[in-house]
Amino acid sequence: MTFLLMILVLQLFNPTSIIESLTNPITNQILLGVGADYKLYTYMGNTWKPLKVPKDLATNPILLALTLGPDGALYSIGNDFNVYASKDGGWMKPKQPTGIDMIGITTEGKEIVLIGQDYKLHVYNPSAGTIEPLPGNTASVISAMSFQGDQFGVGKDNKLYKWLNNQWSIYDDKAKLIYISAWNNQLMGVGTDKKLYTYGGSPGKWTAAAGNKDVQLLSILGINHSDYLKLGFN
Repeated sequence: MTFLLMILVLQLFNPTSIIESLTNPITNQILLGVGADYKLYTYMGNTWKPLKVPKDLATNPILLALTLGPDGALYSIGNDFNVYASKDGGWMKPKQPTGIDMIGITTEGKEIVLIGQDYKLHVYNPSAGTIEPLPGNTASVISAMSFQGDQFGVGKDNKLYKWLNNQWSIYDDKAKLIYISAWNNQLMGVGTDKKLYTYGGSPGKWTAAAGNKDVQLLSILGINHSDYLKLGFN
């Protein structure tokens, strides 16, 4: 089911889905982080390790946000608000959308979804460089993702929202986030303090993760270990 269809039909609220997932996590994923220095890091459970290989992919200082595309490439939004894609151990520019700069990126099924400076969601076609707005009132979010069949977004107000009835509805009005992702079947967030947090299943229950002392994060991305290796990271 494509994201376009999913957001039209997802109307039911299941408050237990996130809580239940925390009791039976999948443990074969790697958590990548984009630091405030725009470089890539790997979360080691109690610290963040700078990625050094492949050099041009790990240390090219252009990164704001990441997603793993349906083609297996890593896509990013750069600090110049352009779209980048990984290729041969480095970054290249695919055809760019026109008319609006981009601030965020995610993958939903077989589609890459961009967040524009209008804070709305747009489906991106890399080969054509075109974007199509998603239906419904998709503003105003700075980060978005699908988690356990539901769509979540971080609003401009740094609160957590859930997609219901073709619009964003408040889910956690106590959250103070700038980014969300999933890692080992847990909902994770980057706080307004640029630290990593784990969601505990109820509003406001965000627990600081270990290893936050010496890191400032802009965004995070959980990917499978096999994809991590295919990208050349080690």
